[in-house]
Amino acid sequence: MSALAIMIRCTALALIFGSGVRAMAPVPDAVYSTEFGKPDPDGNWFQFVADKRVAQFEKDRTAKGSPKSQDVSTSRVGFGDDVPKLGWSPQSMAAHYGFGNTGYTGKDQRVAILSMGLELKSEDVAQAFGLLGVSGTVSVTFKSLGRPGCFKDQDEYPEIETPMDIQIVGAIAPGSVITVYRLCSKGTQAMVEKAYADAIEAAVDEGNHIVATSWLMPESARATDAMEKALETAYSKGSIVIAAAGDWGSSWNSQEAVASYPTSSPYVFGTGGTQPQNPVCTVGACPEVAWNQATTKGPTASAHGATGGGVSAVFAAPSWQPPDVSSKASAVHFSALSHKGAYTTYCCGDIYEQAGYGPCDKNPQLTGGTSTAAPLYAALFALANEARAADGRGPLTPALIASWLFPSSKTPSQPPGLVDVTEGNNKFEPAGVYVYDAKVGFDLVTGWGVPAPGVFDKLVGLE
Repeated sequence: MSALAIMIRCTALALIFGSGVRAMAPVPDAVYSTEFGKPDPDGNWFQFVADKRVAQFEKDRTAKGSPKSQDVSTSRVGFGDDVPKLGWSPQSMAAHYGFGNTGYTGKDQRVAILSMGLELKSEDVAQAFGLLGVSGTVSVTFKSLGRPGCFKDQDEYPEIETPMDIQIVGAIAPGSVITVYRLCSKGTQAMVEKAYADAIEAAVDEGNHIVATSWLMPESARATDAMEKALETAYSKGSIVIAAAGDWGSSWNSQEAVASYPTSSPYVFGTGGTQPQNPVCTVGACPEVAWNQATTKGPTASAHGATGGGVSAVFAAPSWQPPDVSSKASAVHFSALSHKGAYTTYCCGDIYEQAGYGPCDKNPQLTGGTSTAAPLYAALFALANEARAADGRGPLTPALIASWLFPSSKTPSQPPGLVDVTEGNNKFEPAGVYVYDAKVGFDLVTGWGVPAPGVFDKLVGLE
């Protein structure tokens, strides 16, 4: 956010673990068997991908010196209505979608971020927010859930997913209370899924009404029902879980349709990716199509990405999803820009500078992929929850979001506050199969589309 080899996703050119972001090192929304092969029977998907990325990182560092970040010291980051050379700031992305000046900060709204990445130092987090123009202190707490020594490898390699998620939520909703729940990627697949489930349960038990994650796996890699049970509990307790749809198209670069998990769970709201229809556009005036940067054939194809989506092969559709959509649970419900207009992340701290990223204030990283959409919606919901509290309403719940997306179980219609995205597809070339197209109305590539002016007021008024 998805979202891998030195590249920036959820896409982009950086380091990460298996998420909706494109980069390098452990990445949850990683690639499928065409690039990596398959995990050993005794291993797990997340550690398998992490090991591959770390090996590539070490190979590149040995051959060429530490990988360098983009030379952007003279480029500008987009603020306000400025058309950026590098990428829009989180605040400008919120402005683009019509909720950049609501008068609210998400004050006291608890947002959980699930992570398989490293723990960042508080001073590095503060420096990054300062560079994004955020005044005051943003509350960010790390909680590591796992056995002693479990996080050693994760803390030795830089990754972009965690700082990106924190910065997007905190820059748009600086009054929110952000807790990063770290889980360990070591052990068997079943062990990691249990750790993931424990993180979800901890987030919900500690009062987080919003939970965002971009650490994914192919649905076919699931080994247990532990995560699904935790997600069902979160849903029943009123916590909204938002997950990136992944960066490997409709097939995870395989020869069959493969949805990402936990995005394909009926208890999760999935975020897809879009890109500008035209190469040059301005904040607030940027028609979008489905994100698909994976059309380059040849050996460099794996350095590109395409939005995930599709439907579950396992889970039946929730009762609120109309049968016209699918009899199986949809893996995408709404989307946001993931390419060419993506967010700028500041990778601050010694570990990033030692890895070749350069000084924090001179080398912001262009990040993208579907991983950018999950924290964007988390921030939007946090802003709306503060306004709802001021109006005497309770926080947004999964049932309220479902009623917004599909007020009628029989006749789907465009939800107020979202703009339909009707062009593009999520085929992942050169190996992946072609499955889904964007179209008029709800589709399995971009869902109902992207936020539009009025989305904030609509969410605040949901009953």
